Amino acid sequence: GSTGYATSLRANGFAVGTVEHLMAVLHSYGISNLLVKVQGEIPILDGSAVEFCNLIEEAGVQEENEEWSEVLVDRHYQIGSEKETISIEPSEVFSVRYVLNYPKPVGIQEYTYTYQTPASFKEEIAPARTFGFVKDIEKLQQLGLVNGGKLNNCILVDEEKIINTELRFKDE
Repeated sequence: GSTGYATSLRANGFAVGTVEHLMAVLHSYGISNLLVKVQGEIPILDGSAVEFCNLIEEAGVQEENEEWSEVLVDRHYQIGSEKETISIEPSEVFSVRYVLNYPKPVGIQEYTYTYQTPASFKEEIAPARTFGFVKDIEKLQQLGLVNGGKLNNCILVDEEKIINTELRFKDE
């Protein structure tokens, strides 16, 4: 499910929010069987996925002999509208092309990432933090979505500039 601002997973009457960074790390490290104990929301930590990478590397990955199946994409699928679209198509490699078109100061950003190794994910993608707009903070708080948000774990943008941090990448 989606709240419009973060991804939530729901099953058996339980829901866990802000799962996107953890799920990206698990996929990149090839982890398909993990028990995660959490209450309601995955911790935001520094606002990126890099700390989850460090935790996985510290704990290590144990190979299992159990069989599991991957999702096979058999054709091009697309959903969305003129404003927001997501699509998926068959490929020999895992690759993501992301285009963002926001008003200034964010502007148009485009990035293509092709998975190579967990190390490439940790270097190229994992350090990128979530960004948000000052004008949206009150609305997000009313929705209960920024409970773990602090000024040091997101990129906060007003109408003209980033107001709380330096970027880790020019197009973070």
